[in-house]
Amino acid sequence: MSSIHSKGRIVRSLGHGLESTLACTKDLEGKTVCKVSLQQQLGLSKNASNILVDCILTFQINDKHEYSKCQPLHWYGDNVEEVVAEGSVASTDPNTKVHHVPLGRDLWRVWVDLVFNSDVILVQPTDETRTLGGVVGSTIAWPKSCIM
Repeated sequence: MSSIHSKGRIVRSLGHGLESTLACTKDLEGKTVCKVSLQQQLGLSKNASNILVDCILTFQINDKHEYSKCQPLHWYGDNVEEVVAEGSVASTDPNTKVHHVPLGRDLWRVWVDLVFNSDVILVQPTDETRTLGGVVGSTIAWPKSCIM
């Protein structure tokens, strides 16, 4: 499915309210019932409903952390349990860029609201700043294993 719209917008606009059913349905039978219902509501062919249901499930799996409040932990040295900032997860997509550099599979994009330790060196320093002290109100790349 190719579009200029985000995957989230496509899922919400085409899901016809079935996203929440898919999210809370744990078994394959429930997901099949949901898929058949979607197929009937939209008059879709069998393959089209498979694609849409797969898209909804992928969107839910990939984005379950996005926009969640988080606390980045110290990522190096002896203080690995220290909460160094507070903010929210902006993206878990490995293709998302932070300051023109793709995140890759081990980093998440985090929006920083508060900094508790301004001396912590950034995972991906920029020309503007090398430490957490200069990133309040912007996004940074942070190791997903160091995010609570």
